[in-house]
Amino acid sequence: MKLDRNNLNSFLRLGYFLDYSNPRCRPGLRGIDKARYADRARGELAALGIAALKRAIQKSFRPGRKNVVPLSGGLDSRAILSGLLELTPAENITAYTYGAEWTQDFRIGRLVARAAGVKHVAYPLSPYTTGMDELLDISERIDRQTVLFHNPPLNRLTELAGDAVIWSGFWGDPVTGSHLPKKALRSLPEEKARFIRDNTFVRTKITDPAYKDEDLFCLIEAPGPGTGLTAAEQLDVMNRMPKYIAPHVLMRGFEYATPFMEKEFFDFYYSLPDTLRVRQNLYKNCLLGAFPELFRLPCKNDFGAPLNSFIKKYYEMAKIGFSRTVNHFYPLIPDTRLNYTDFGTEMRENMPFADIIRMNIADLEKRRILDWLDPDVLWRDHLNKKADNASALLVLASLEIHMKSEETGKR
Repeated sequence: MKLDRNNLNSFLRLGYFLDYSNPRCRPGLRGIDKARYADRARGELAALGIAALKRAIQKSFRPGRKNVVPLSGGLDSRAILSGLLELTPAENITAYTYGAEWTQDFRIGRLVARAAGVKHVAYPLSPYTTGMDELLDISERIDRQTVLFHNPPLNRLTELAGDAVIWSGFWGDPVTGSHLPKKALRSLPEEKARFIRDNTFVRTKITDPAYKDEDLFCLIEAPGPGTGLTAAEQLDVMNRMPKYIAPHVLMRGFEYATPFMEKEFFDFYYSLPDTLRVRQNLYKNCLLGAFPELFRLPCKNDFGAPLNSFIKKYYEMAKIGFSRTVNHFYPLIPDTRLNYTDFGTEMRENMPFADIIRMNIADLEKRRILDWLDPDVLWRDHLNKKADNASALLVLASLEIHMKSEETGKR
């Protein structure tokens, strides 16, 4: 964990350290060829995409092992579950969901598990309070690299999956096109500036007063020409995925299957014309063609509507728009699309969680490494609803826990 000025500011802005190398997550880009499928018909490409998906899951399958699928409201975990059910009986699969019970990830994940007929374990966020010992353990397992508080209860996960294969949907979103911007910018510096804006975790300004986004450009890795990917996707491949997402979802101490990183799947979807990748255009067709039963159920990606239901999608979009209008004047309806939970409300209402945050930001203040910042003011303003400082408080508490973890010598 490097705490020089630029790297510290990257954590305070993005929620992870940019100056970090993840040896477990360096995908090869040499198999990507944008000319390979340029003249193929959509139907033919859909058939190839389905075959690549099923083979990727089959190659990752370990016969005779227990299988655990973290199931969300999105596409990738459901695709994995669907493919597994073609390889092994439902009794060999356990799915779990984690978060607030009112979120789409939690509700849809539970619905999909029930429809698939697999055992399902639910970890509602509210009854579980992660203590300091567990947070220090998680900090070590994620290389003290990212914001904390986004993992399921570690002791429960160990009981469930300690001797099983955990099937991760890691890399499914970007390879199939969800991170593909509609418009490329003119230069790499412009793309780096957009990368920082689009990946900002902390909306409250807590970086040092002299900080400028350009200060981080030297820490943002990008491969050279010849990959076939846009500059925006190259930045995603080299930075966000290995430095932010991987530590979260591939914690040390467990065995993972990552089918979306299988070379055939990886090369095929990245090689598709961008018109078929934007908004995961072809991938969604492939999922409906390969696994129609489970993908007729609601999906978080389409605002809680099934993939093939445009009327339902626009109805759900209208509901979200209405709830946003109401919440603007009187916060009442929780945003069901939130990942995990509303951490800001948890800080105000969940006393054990609030104590963890308050204790660690107080300890961080004593270190005097952020002498331009008064974390206690951020805390009081948040509690009194003068500002939404939840993301800043999460990052500051995480920074302190990582420093404590490093001091204990855990590795």
